Amino acid sequence: MTSVDLSRWTASRGSTAELIRCPGSETPDVASSAAALGVDGSCIDKSLVFACDGECIVVVTNGEERVDPKKLARRLGLANKRVRLASPTEAIAECGYAPGTVPPFGHRRELRVFVDEKVPLVPGGVVWGGGGDIDMEVKVDVDELLRLTEGELLDVKQNPKKKNGAEN
Repeated sequence: MTSVDLSRWTASRGSTAELIRCPGSETPDVASSAAALGVDGSCIDKSLVFACDGECIVVVTNGEERVDPKKLARRLGLANKRVRLASPTEAIAECGYAPGTVPPFGHRRELRVFVDEKVPLVPGGVVWGGGGDIDMEVKVDVDELLRLTEGELLDVKQNPKKKNGAEN
């Protein structure tokens, strides 16, 4: 699938999401996306595909945060070892997009989506995420993101490691 498919999907739902091409820039990660768009990295979200006991889910979180698979396992009622980041082959098969281009919505098939609880709190209320192509980003209001993903809000972030008994 490509940004063309994503554009059709968002249009079919009357979405206000915008697809923005970044000419001459590949944007497979937070740093390159933020640089190409000229925005702060805290405005960039990432959509990660996780394999959970034979089923794939999508997790949308601030791109600067790491996802804690144990929190997903706990929410899904699975053993920790049953939740892992999906392989590129699994991600493409399940959502239709390669890692680094995965949008938060508009996947090949309907997937369960978890949105980190801090995403709606981003300053300005607008986030950017994978747009289906290596040089494409999707710009979306957080309320629209929640509507399109039908995502469940959940704290999915890894907690900072403790050092000398204090949080980092």
